[in-house]
Parts: sequence; structure tokens; C-alpha cells
Amino acid sequence: MIQLDTIKVCVPECSVEYFDESYFNINPFIDGKTGELKRRTYHLKDEYRLMGVTKLDVIQGGKGEEKKVVCEISAKILREEYFDLINKNTIEKVIEELNEVPAIKFNKHLLLDKATLYRCDCTNNIIVESETQDYIDALNIYRNTRKFRVERYPNGGLVFTKKVTKGSRFRERITVYPKYNEVIRDKELLKYINPDDFKHVLRFESNFTTFIMMRKVFSIGKTQNKSSQLSSNFDTSHMVKLIDVLESKENPNLYLFNKIVKEYPAMMKEHDEMKLHEIEKLEGRKNIIEKCNYDPVIIKTFINSKVKGNISGYLRDYKALMLEVLKEQEEGKGIESDGLLDELREKLKTA
Repeated sequence: MIQLDTIKVCVPECSVEYFDESYFNINPFIDGKTGELKRRTYHLKDEYRLMGVTKLDVIQGGKGEEKKVVCEISAKILREEYFDLINKNTIEKVIEELNEVPAIKFNKHLLLDKATLYRCDCTNNIIVESETQDYIDALNIYRNTRKFRVERYPNGGLVFTKKVTKGSRFRERITVYPKYNEVIRDKELLKYINPDDFKHVLRFESNFTTFIMMRKVFSIGKTQNKSSQLSSNFDTSHMVKLIDVLESKENPNLYLFNKIVKEYPAMMKEHDEMKLHEIEKLEGRKNIIEKCNYDPVIIKTFINSKVKGNISGYLRDYKALMLEVLKEQEEGKGIESDGLLDELREKLKTA
């Protein structure tokens, strides 16, 4: 089921049942040459915004144009149900809470039917079995470095961004991070939720900021397909309706996860970009290090028995590799990391 955290929606005037401009700051836009009023924007005053309502603007276009309302809303508007995020089961509550803003009232059914989605964060809260940092470490080890750039996220997570050519209109990006680190600092939200509910939550969040991106990832305007077979053939002239996204059968975060972490054995993941002779050399040296019990003295003795002349170069290479292997073991690389990533994949499938 599609779950959204932050959304920006546009609602037509026909969905508005009540509007009081006294709650707004008015910003007119006048053509400098003709003096004609081109647009008037009503910005909801900060003191009337509720938690989860980041922005609420009423925009009056030129003569004869109907008003439209542009809202930026986060799942925090759900308060006690924040964990469940914005989805097809909670959207009515989102609208009910939005109607608590004293300045404006919406017709719930018309809003849901007419609302256009400008951008969204597709989000999954995945409850994991081990420590959240273990999964972050595993993702950092097995990421697809050829296609995705990885950066550290402030809350202890990772941001994966697909490497694309300059000017590309479609950027694939997903953030994975421990949610607990964030919620414990949100004093307003903590009035409504128990932070312990997020102690073992790893959040997956992908951002879609254009119609072309949303139509592709949510398979809107065409026959629903499996996420791994998303087509790029769609009509970019059409906007995206909120209800169509909420009803989508796609799973964007699983789709991106499978691109970042390829579903094949650990040996192939680790050596994805290496040639066969390089793999044979590397794994042979690892085996020698293991057989020598990670003891530098035994390693040196073994190399001396096989190489005539100066062995300092060999010793440097073996020492560096031994330190790398020991570090990987400490971080949990190998079978354990494979298990953690398999767990994430299976839970994303049913999210």
C-alpha cells in the first residue's frame, strides 16, 4: 500500500465550502508595464497553521479564473496515527484535520476526488529485528556504487542518488535512516506519540517532485505493471491526481532498494566491478591471511618461504588487506549482512 509522508497538493475552488480572507496575508502580483493585477495570493498566517500544515495558500489568478488552494501537508497532521502515514485508509482523517484550520473548510469528497498532487515523499516505516545501525552498515557495504552515489544523512542514515546525466528530468533518490533519532527531537509531535514505537524503525523515503516522475513510479495513465517493469512511455501533459497515487499498486521503495542492493550472492556483490584474475588474487590472499591466523609474523614467514629477495611490498599489501578484512568482520560483512538485507527486502515487499 502506498504511504506518503509529505505532500503538496492543489485543490480547485469547487472543493472549498468556506473561505475567510481575514486569516491570510494578501500578496498581489501586478504587471509592472500594464498595471494589471495578474495574481493575488493569500498566505495563511503562521498563527493559524496546525501541526502538519506547512503551507496553505489560496491563489486567485487573472480575471475570470477560479481560485485554487495549494497545501503542503506532512503526516504529522495525523497526530496519534503518525506512524501509519498518509495512505488510502488515513486520507479522510487528513482532510478532517485540515478542516480544523479556522480560515477554510473543504468538501471532503470533492477534495479527495479533485486534488492534484504536485510532489510527494513515498515512505515506509520498516520495523526491524536487529539494531537499526546494523542495517545501515550492511547497506553501506553492499550498495551499487556504479549507478548510485551515497551520502551520509544527518540522522545516521544514508542517501542514495542515481548518477544521471546533467539536465535529466528523472532523478531516482532514496533515503534510509533510523526514525527514532528524528522523532525524539520533535517536541510538538512527542505530545501525541510514544517515541519507543520508533526505536526499531528504519524509514525508507523516496522523493518525487515532478509529474513525469510520479506518473512513472506510480504507473499512472497506463496499465498497472510490476515495479521492475516500469515503462517510460506516458503522457507528460497530464497532472497527477492524489487519489490515483494512493490507489497505485506499485512499490517505489522496493523498486529502488532492488536497484541499490542487487539480489545475488555475497561473492558477486563484493566483486561486482572486478575482473576474474583480480578476484582470484584478492581471495587467494584473504585465504592465506586466514590460514595464518591473522598473525603478521606467520604471514611474513610464509611469504619469505615463497619469495626470493625484498618482500616489503608484499608485506604492505598483506597488512593493508588484513586490516580491511578485520574491519569488515567488525562491521558485520558477509552472511550476517546478507541476512539483514534479505530481511529488509521481504518486509518492503509487504509494506
